[in-house]
Amino acid sequence: MKIVFSLLLFLVFGLSAFGQTTRATSPKKETIGAAVQAGDFVFGIPADITSKQVKESAEYYTLYFTVEHLQATKQVRITMKENTAKARHIIVRFFVSLGIREIMVNDAVLSVEDYYDQFLK
Repeated sequence: MKIVFSLLLFLVFGLSAFGQTTRATSPKKETIGAAVQAGDFVFGIPADITSKQVKESAEYYTLYFTVEHLQATKQVRITMKENTAKARHIIVRFFVSLGIREIMVNDAVLSVEDYYDQFLK
């Protein structure tokens, strides 16, 4: 019985770890419009994402933007090369390639696609 209980407990905690979603943090809602106009964004990213991961993911999107990993502050700076809605949509792909599926804006959590629809389009 102990083995069954232990196995069940392990399974529950193991699955909950896989169910967690990696989340980025957006600039405040009030400043996103200015960032869109400037084509310059700074997002907070999880501490476990490395500079190597950021660099490798960013290499696929060099036609659209440059990415700088601000490791000390756990942020990425994305600077658009062509500041269009289509080019900004590629930011969604960049986040997904890092395993980021949600973006927190103030106290709201949005999927990366919903974030694009509401703020970057």
